[in-house]
Amino acid sequence: MSGIIGNNVARASGVIAAAGGGTNTPAFLVTNVGTQSMTRHAVEKVTWDTETYDTDGAFASDKFTVPVGGAGKYFFWATLSTNNNGGPNTTYMYKNGASLFYTYGTSYWPTWNFIELSADLAEADYIEIYNKNTEPSPTAQAGSWFGGFKLID
Repeated sequence: MSGIIGNNVARASGVIAAAGGGTNTPAFLVTNVGTQSMTRHAVEKVTWDTETYDTDGAFASDKFTVPVGGAGKYFFWATLSTNNNGGPNTTYMYKNGASLFYTYGTSYWPTWNFIELSADLAEADYIEIYNKNTEPSPTAQAGSWFGGFKLID
């Protein structure tokens, strides 16, 4: 049997179509092709040298800023690879210059810290990634990435 029942259900498949639709934008994904030198025992902002995509031009080299008309709930994630010889390594997600959340790791070369967060943001709020490493000559490694998108209301 085929056909439409009501507005959203097809009889043959039982698939329910989204009534509201929408897109998950603004959205961005940035990575590091090169390395970033850091200061031992200092909490430092990570900069990103390669933009894979940025749907609304809301990402600069070091932060995502909610554009005009973009207030709402967002999901962000980052994976940061750092050189490490067994010392602690902490990756932070900041909102408007203050730490919201962090992840902590200890391992041998390299350390991969993964962090993700959902946040309700207003226009002009911004999200940044910071790192603290106890390695004698710490660096944020190539292959690290940071991304996010607005959740559909």
